[in-house]
Order: sequence, then structure tokens, then C-alpha cells
Amino acid sequence: MGSKGYIVGEGYEMPRPKFQPVQWSKQVWNNWCIPKHQFVGWLIARQALQLKEKLFALGITADDTCILCGSDSETAVHLFQKCRYSSKIMDLLAQMGGFVLPQGDLLNWLGQMQGSALRKGILLCLVQAIYCQIWIQRNKARIEGCILRPEIAFKLVIREVQLWVRSKIQPCIDIRDREWLVRFHMIM
Repeated sequence: MGSKGYIVGEGYEMPRPKFQPVQWSKQVWNNWCIPKHQFVGWLIARQALQLKEKLFALGITADDTCILCGSDSETAVHLFQKCRYSSKIMDLLAQMGGFVLPQGDLLNWLGQMQGSALRKGILLCLVQAIYCQIWIQRNKARIEGCILRPEIAFKLVIREVQLWVRSKIQPCIDIRDREWLVRFHMIM
């Protein structure tokens, strides 16, 4: 209640819970990313994927070993940052882009990255597409017992993102961005 009596807006806000803004929302929910990749990114950010670590703790699986590399417990950090399979795909992205990827949270690094909105958006799109492809390959390995080589999985990511980006790019873009897009084969 305000000093001048009852204020309708305050009464409306009282029963609503106050949520803290999350750090990852702009990296996951942005206009450049493909919606199905955003969904997987959202699940990753909310720690809602049914990883073997969780399934093992519930007694659903016999072990919690990463099915893609077999070297460590399948956690989100392992699967998307430390797994040899995932690392190989990320190395291919860094090689294509001519940059060094940081250790740790890649989406936050991209969120703080300097550069044009176009470059930042496309890199976010690529990273989310890679995360989605890693999740697809992990599930494929679990269900079908086979996975694509990282090089082929990366080519699928590039092809999918190329089609998406080409549909979104405006014809008149900055020459530096155009050169950068050629490097990623997004435009010819």
C-alpha cells in the first residue's frame, strides 16, 4: 500500500512471484538460432536433460559412463565441453572460424564477445546447432548403438545452419561481415 492509499498496480504484483533474471536467456533465445536448437539449449541451461549421471543415480542405467567417448561420467559439463567427441566438433568450428574457443561456458563467452550482431548471432546459432547434434548423436548411440564421425556431424551442422542463415540474411550487409560469412560458407 502506498502513502496515498491503495495502488492497483501494487495489488496486481503482490501475488506474483519475483523471478531473478537468468544469465543465459539472451544466448539461448535469440533471433538467429533455429527453434529446435533453442529448445535443446534451454534444456541444457536448465539442467533438464536426462543424462546418464541422473539416470544412474535413479537406478535406471547400469553405469554413468559417457556413451560417446567412454572415458568419464556423462554430465552436462562433460558431454558438451570435455568429451573427446564434442571437443573434436568444437575444434572443427574453431578451425573454420580461425579463433580459439575458451575452456568452460561457451554460451557466456559468446554473449560477451565483441563484434557485429550478425557474427555473434551466427556463432550462437552454430554453437546451439552443435549442442543439438551432440545430443542427437548421444541418443543415437544409446538407442541404435552407432554414431556419426565428428567430421560428418559437423558437416550436418554447417549445412543446416547455412540454410537457416541464408534465409535470414539481408542482401546489403557490411563487407567485413560478408567476408566472414564466406569463411563459414554461409554465402557464396
